Amino acid sequence: GSDGLTRFEVHEKRTLPCSRKELCERFIKSPEYEAFMARTGNGAVSVSFFQKRICSCMVDPKMNQCADPIDTQHNVLFDVWRRNVPQWLDETTCGREGCICKEQGFRDMKSQDDLLTFLFCGECAAVADPTRKLPRDDSDPMQLRYDCVAGECEKDGCLQDKCTRLANCPVLTKGGSDTEMSFRKWTLVPRGVAEGAADDGDEDYAAPSDTAGKAKYTREMLPCRSSRKD
Repeated sequence: GSDGLTRFEVHEKRTLPCSRKELCERFIKSPEYEAFMARTGNGAVSVSFFQKRICSCMVDPKMNQCADPIDTQHNVLFDVWRRNVPQWLDETTCGREGCICKEQGFRDMKSQDDLLTFLFCGECAAVADPTRKLPRDDSDPMQLRYDCVAGECEKDGCLQDKCTRLANCPVLTKGGSDTEMSFRKWTLVPRGVAEGAADDGDEDYAAPSDTAGKAKYTREMLPCRSSRKD
């Protein structure tokens, strides 16, 4: 201002949809930026210059804001399991007849698609569902049956059967060191006391032992260790 002081507008906090660098790169390629350059005739603005001037109301996303906790945890655990299983089966031979670890494709799973193909195959594989088709879709979306996904299908080779046989594999559920595997796990972390906060269903104020709903918690992915059986 004329008095030499810098003034700021107060905005509601907004979570950045991407990294700060990517946000800057998007802006520099936008029609708004091109219009600004044409209007002012100034030289090009560098990404580093723009990064330093992002409004303070824009905050970096937290893991529990931008991620589905169940899906994120599954991805973490699947990656750990995928890396360890070949080593476990190379070190110890499973002697159980008909064990799931001997099925074709079990040791070759590299992605979630591979996992779904292994768990839901044959009669239990996904089928085309025209009721879920959108105008922009070129073909009918594929849909798994509810009883298969819910573990209620009793057909041999479906999810319920494979989970049961997985739990019975002496190699995959071998007892031993409680620190055999390291991974990250969603954990409730105490963050002090929330002033006047009641347990309104917000996970930030919910904890198993917090009956009064006064303590403030957040869910964070923290490193931990456990046995392969756990």
